[in-house]
Amino acid sequence: MGLLSPVSALISPIKGYLAVAVVVAAVSFFGYWSLHERSVEHQKDVAVAVKEVAKVEQADTVIAGTATTEIQHDVVVYKQAVSVPAVGDIGVMCGAPGGNALPGAAPGNGTGHPATDSGKGDLYDPSGDLLTIGVKYDAWIRELQSENAALRQELADAHKGHRVNP
Repeated sequence: MGLLSPVSALISPIKGYLAVAVVVAAVSFFGYWSLHERSVEHQKDVAVAVKEVAKVEQADTVIAGTATTEIQHDVVVYKQAVSVPAVGDIGVMCGAPGGNALPGAAPGNGTGHPATDSGKGDLYDPSGDLLTIGVKYDAWIRELQSENAALRQELADAHKGHRVNP
């Protein structure tokens, strides 16, 4: 106990400073350790995020490639459908506007068929022009429906690729 007395006598005046120094050292060590651990966790989080972003970008590339291919195919189909020639005369005849009177019965030749062509005057046949327009608009509607379906599928695929896994 003889050795502790002189040391105790030396430490006694600075005892408070030593206690504060120990507390400051402990707080400094805890602060450094906390910052270091946060840095390590941040690096781990960044690495995981980079991997997930790479997966999403790869999925987006696949989706964009598929969409481009489908759009090119749909454009070819649309061009082919629009370039269809006009529909010819299908035999539907409309009388010229004017009278509402019905024509008389055509004279027969005994076979059940009219003896001569009973169509007199200018006859209007709307079937060629109207059917051509109808075919063009049908092709356009099919093309738009196909594009709509492709866009819906692309949106669904993108939603799957961007979903966050818990």
